[in-house]
Amino acid sequence: MVNLPTPNKTPGDPGHTSDTNLIIEAINTVKSQVDGIPAGPQGPQGEPGTPGQNGLAATVTVANTVTSEPGSNAAVTSSGTPQNVALTFTIPRGTAGPTGLTGPQGAIGPQGDRGLGLRGGGLTGQVLSKRSDADFDTEWEFPGSAPVTSVDGRQGAVTLDDLYDAAGTATSAVSSH
Repeated sequence: MVNLPTPNKTPGDPGHTSDTNLIIEAINTVKSQVDGIPAGPQGPQGEPGTPGQNGLAATVTVANTVTSEPGSNAAVTSSGTPQNVALTFTIPRGTAGPTGLTGPQGAIGPQGDRGLGLRGGGLTGQVLSKRSDADFDTEWEFPGSAPVTSVDGRQGAVTLDDLYDAAGTATSAVSSH
């Protein structure tokens, strides 16, 4: 016997069980009664049905591969249509590995060029000065000094002996500045 809901019950009455619960209870009762009925003999095989239409060919392509942050989950998302599926793969980037061992020191390379414009030589205390606005036109001189063009009226190369007499007294020199 199946108990169906009483149509005159008002929702909210203390003795009222909801109609939905009563319907579910009735279905469960019918199901348990049907489950106890033994199955009958199998019937004869039916006639074959009409063949169905051929389905559409499907394609699957990889739309994109995305690298996500370390520790995130890998994922595959599908887009497109049932016949033209496009997959996007999301693969987490691995965490950085430990720093490797320091390798052996390499061989010393060849010595580089000295560069242009630096003139070798000079004495302690001298500085390299520009002689003109031309590139690389330089000479060594003592700070505050000027090139000597003559000593005691003589022209030409000047030596230290020309600048001092035997007693160590400076002779007169003419500067080009």
